[in-house]
Amino acid sequence: MLVVLPTYKRLDCLGLSLQSVFDNEPVQEPMRLVIANNYPPHRQAVEEIVAAFAQHPNYEKWHVVFHHWPATVPAVDNWYGTIAQYAAEGEIVLLHGDDDLLTPWSLRHRYEAFHAGAGDLLLSGVSGSVTYLDGDKLHYQGVAPLRDAGAVVPLTAENFEPYGNVFIGSHTYRHTETFRQAIQLAKNWTDGQSWIDYDTRNLMFPYYLVLAIFELNGRVTGARWHGCIRGTALHERLTARFNASYGWSTGWLLWLMVERLKAISFRNINVTAVAQSLSRQAAQWYVTLWFDPRVNKKILRRMRETCQLEVSFSDFLFSVRVMLAQWLGLKAWALRRQISGGISVYTHGFFLAGVRDGVLA
Repeated sequence: MLVVLPTYKRLDCLGLSLQSVFDNEPVQEPMRLVIANNYPPHRQAVEEIVAAFAQHPNYEKWHVVFHHWPATVPAVDNWYGTIAQYAAEGEIVLLHGDDDLLTPWSLRHRYEAFHAGAGDLLLSGVSGSVTYLDGDKLHYQGVAPLRDAGAVVPLTAENFEPYGNVFIGSHTYRHTETFRQAIQLAKNWTDGQSWIDYDTRNLMFPYYLVLAIFELNGRVTGARWHGCIRGTALHERLTARFNASYGWSTGWLLWLMVERLKAISFRNINVTAVAQSLSRQAAQWYVTLWFDPRVNKKILRRMRETCQLEVSFSDFLFSVRVMLAQWLGLKAWALRRQISGGISVYTHGFFLAGVRDGVLA
């Protein structure tokens, strides 16, 4: 089993993310961890954070490797480029974010699912969010209780969304020729939007990758148990525009996907329902695009025509709330108020008991 942990300027989160890996139950095959550092000035600091776990009881069960990029590369190239370089044929592979937490049963469940026939891609649940504060202090929101059991079921292009799609922490792959072909096919699709910059058009790459595996007649399965909890550093949440850490309105990214999907001639899957679902989600964010200086009127008209958007009054109100929260600084005020009432310290025993008993939030 190969765990790839891509990291970029998140020294304040990396330690707990790593701890959640080492706290996991070992599986019955060699376990490898590749730390893919995408910020060269942090080379020594990253290695020191990892070295601090040398006394962890599970550390010796892992073969830990550092991959330091000589210069920063786009995130998607860090993720899948590292897999291409290190994954063995047929190996179980997952990406784990440097600000996320694996649930204590995550690796065992993923391992057992693939040995029971999970196929080319397993989508597992992602729950709630944690905000990283100082040291080992966290604020949990919407995390408890987590599901630590559940069946693994086959999925189709029409029903996979509830099981996870864009978030890399919900993906587990089998490194096969189908996976490699799917990577190339998804890249061909995103490259079709060459009028937008490389990073932006690949923000949703994991979603395209799921569809590419379906298009290649690969096997995709889903599990209801939670394999990961999303995390964000406090300073990132406070400075995120439009409630999105990558800066773009979510509606903008959804529309880019709808436009691209409608231009692709699929042979084996019907993406009509997928495009309609994305269009409905994009409608909620449409008004926020009026105030994004990177989006001009021509793009807005094109967006309405391509997505066939019907913006309801409730959609309008949603966008207005997002914009008012940003303009008036209400998001920061609400976040600080929320955090003041629920700070926890990460320990494996507390985490394991808390997520099952529902006491973390």
